[in-house]
Amino acid sequence: MLSYPFVDFPPNPLERPGYTLEFSDEFDRETLDTGKWFPYLLPHWSSLERTSARYALKDGSLRLRIEEDQPTWVDGSDRVANLQTGHFSGPKGSQVGQFRHYNPAFVVTENLPTVRHYTPLFGYFEVRLKALAVTGYHTALWMIGFDQPQAGEIRCFELHGGNIEPGRSRVDTGILSWDDPNLMQETYEDWLPFNAAEYHVYGVEWTPERVDFYVDNRKFRSIEQSPKYPMQFMLGLYERPHELRAEDAIIPFPRVCEIDYFRAYRAKNG
Repeated sequence: MLSYPFVDFPPNPLERPGYTLEFSDEFDRETLDTGKWFPYLLPHWSSLERTSARYALKDGSLRLRIEEDQPTWVDGSDRVANLQTGHFSGPKGSQVGQFRHYNPAFVVTENLPTVRHYTPLFGYFEVRLKALAVTGYHTALWMIGFDQPQAGEIRCFELHGGNIEPGRSRVDTGILSWDDPNLMQETYEDWLPFNAAEYHVYGVEWTPERVDFYVDNRKFRSIEQSPKYPMQFMLGLYERPHELRAEDAIIPFPRVCEIDYFRAYRAKNG
């Protein structure tokens, strides 16, 4: 069984053997770097106004926030605070856009720019964060195809608040095939002996053959398949209204997760 001696796992050094750092954000600015992040969630199926992320930067960390007056992403769906490293959609009225399989009836609602801040093909990626330990919320890092019409998803991790305890937390990972006929649905729910409400480091190594998953530099899961096209990152806090509990209503708003850094590396050997 994996052992986690640190309640609050320290940051890793910037250098990573065998890899070159090519994209990172230490969140140590006063404002969000919009040259790196597009602070919305798939706005082409909703709107820029409705999907605009709420956040604050303080003491060298990014705080993604769900606030009491925040609208849902679309009617009846989640409330979200999400950052993307890219965005692609067709003209208003078309059905061309990322993640269309969410609802095949969706049409593009606005003419939006193509944004390509960071869309790697393979590499090692890591984020250090504190998840929100409230039932009905989850903190997640995931990857989707940038402009690939038949694309899947790498679920780097989902940390659901109801599955975070002082002595253990469940880390949900996997490959979701969606529209990619070359992928098989393969997802896992691993209980590990650490408290995800404290700072921990989550890593993903994506190669042409497989995807490996890490917590605090320890590999706990490997999947022997891999998407073969550029993907963008989605980093966010999500509220599922139908999962909220009445007894948690006393928890004050905003509901927050904290992110210390995001780092992305490419292999030196190509």
